[in-house]
Amino acid sequence: MGKKSKRRQTSSSAKGRSNPMAEARRIRTNEAGEILMDAYYQFSSLVLSSEGLGVIDLNKTVNFYTEFRRHNQFLPIQILRQTMLKCDEALIESGEQQEMFEINQFIISLLEDHEDFVKRHVSIDYQFLLHHKFVSACAFFRNDAKSCSYSERVLPHILAQSEEEGFNHSKKAIVLAEYADFCKKIGKYDDSKKYYDEALLTWKVSLPYEGCMDDFEFMLLKKDRQASILISQADLALTRSIAEKKSVAKEARRDSINNWNAASELYQEIIENTKPRHVFVCIESAISSKSQCHLLMAIQYGKLKQW
Repeated sequence: MGKKSKRRQTSSSAKGRSNPMAEARRIRTNEAGEILMDAYYQFSSLVLSSEGLGVIDLNKTVNFYTEFRRHNQFLPIQILRQTMLKCDEALIESGEQQEMFEINQFIISLLEDHEDFVKRHVSIDYQFLLHHKFVSACAFFRNDAKSCSYSERVLPHILAQSEEEGFNHSKKAIVLAEYADFCKKIGKYDDSKKYYDEALLTWKVSLPYEGCMDDFEFMLLKKDRQASILISQADLALTRSIAEKKSVAKEARRDSINNWNAASELYQEIIENTKPRHVFVCIESAISSKSQCHLLMAIQYGKLKQW
């Protein structure tokens, strides 16, 4: 009966009917060229349905996917994209902690399973987006170690591709800073410093992407992002000193003060140059951040007894 069903699908699509399931059945994604099993079509049917994951039985979706993956097969790119969209919808609609737990766990499993497939078949722009979705799901579980491990595996490939393809540097800088944050949390301080430095340099050379904002506002946005990284580097110096020396060394305090001061200067430039028409830069946030830098500097000066 399975063969007859397949012929009927092929025949109906040949007549020009729009049938998403017929389209999905013609796709072969596993490397051995094996025919996809019924669990794949059942999974695709749920994902392609208008209702989305937010209102259907998530357990049923996961069960179909698990059965499909037992045969070492992968989702086509368009089905993978649609699945991630439906997961986003489900997270927005969900109000229960348990439901959010299950959705985020599914996202992690889905992207771990398709890690190598994504490297080979997905555009660099979408790879950056999937990386962000994975670390966001891990953040729900406060699992920084898994986020960092995943980033270590996929980021070198993504960053190498971004250099070859002339990828937007601002997105690259965001990912670098995000990875540096994870490294800091799990005690990889040398890696954290390396990626913070790379993120700072990348922001300095980044250009506004088409249709985003004017050059002057993008310059202010760059200053805001650089200031944020400098604040993170100040925290890194203190965190590393406590972890390695069981106390905050004078050198670490001075390094932190220098970074906070540099960040404060950037915030001052933002405050002086931001106009009402600018929507991507918030002057109130810059004022608050500058005040916070001054407070932290004052505390460290006090610790150094430099009244």
